Amino acid sequence: MKPNRALAILLIIATLSLFQSISQSVTARIEPPYLEASPGESVDLRLVVRNLGTKEIEVTGLRVYVTSEEVFFLPVRANFGEYQIPFDEPTKVGPGEEEVIHKTIEVPNVPVFGRFLLKIRVETTGGYAFSQLRVDLKYSSTSIGVFLFLLLVLLLLLYAVIRMVRSRVSGAGRFKRRVSKVDALLAEKERILELMRRLEEKRREGRVGESEYRKLKEEYESSLGEVQAKLNSYLEPFRSMLANIEQEISKLKEEREVVRAKMEVGDLSKGEGKRTLKEKDKAIKSLEERAKILRDRIERIERT
Repeated sequence: MKPNRALAILLIIATLSLFQSISQSVTARIEPPYLEASPGESVDLRLVVRNLGTKEIEVTGLRVYVTSEEVFFLPVRANFGEYQIPFDEPTKVGPGEEEVIHKTIEVPNVPVFGRFLLKIRVETTGGYAFSQLRVDLKYSSTSIGVFLFLLLVLLLLLYAVIRMVRSRVSGAGRFKRRVSKVDALLAEKERILELMRRLEEKRREGRVGESEYRKLKEEYESSLGEVQAKLNSYLEPFRSMLANIEQEISKLKEEREVVRAKMEVGDLSKGEGKRTLKEKDKAIKSLEERAKILRDRIERIERT
């Protein structure tokens, strides 16, 4: 019997709690539910609070949650934070009654424009009630400035991506990547050679035993052989590239002399001739720099 009595008491308590919760329920709505405003503008709203309970309640304040719905340059919804609107004096609402509260709120002062959703929690001594307000935020000097700044950033990023892609697919980009790989291998080769030199030195000083010496020497020679094999795979491509570049340089120099001759006989004006010569000289200089790099790398690869 005792367990049944305890269960009955718990059910009674739960029923009373549920009844009290229902009896103290509150509803609220914002009028108007939609408006247009500028950032930071103060707007007058009517808050209609209805007390569905059996006891008098007091409306003590509002908490506003700001979320973006359709904001330019923001493809997804974003939370812009929340803020509290306290009441100087609580507004009383009798049981079964409805009160209209006139309240001035400040539109979010954000440097963007678009549509926002303001979820408003009405705080009362009888519980919470929620209402919504949609705000179309107009253009402002700040939002236009931010828009232009974001547009500039986007254009700069796009330009950087295009340059990076063009660099990677261009001949100059491929040349730099190959040379960079060879330089990394040459650095590794120099590191291993230095280790081998120091190993020989420490052996002579008696600071490395014969067994350890042979083991390390075999390890270093094996690593050096692998690196040298990779370097050798670049020799023929580099020699071919060098031959092509030297041929192109020779061709450009011949074309440059033809331009000079045309300028002498009057087939080209001095202005046009000088511009053409400048372009030829620039191309020759660029190719000569590449040829110099290739000769240096070929020599270093072949050096033992």
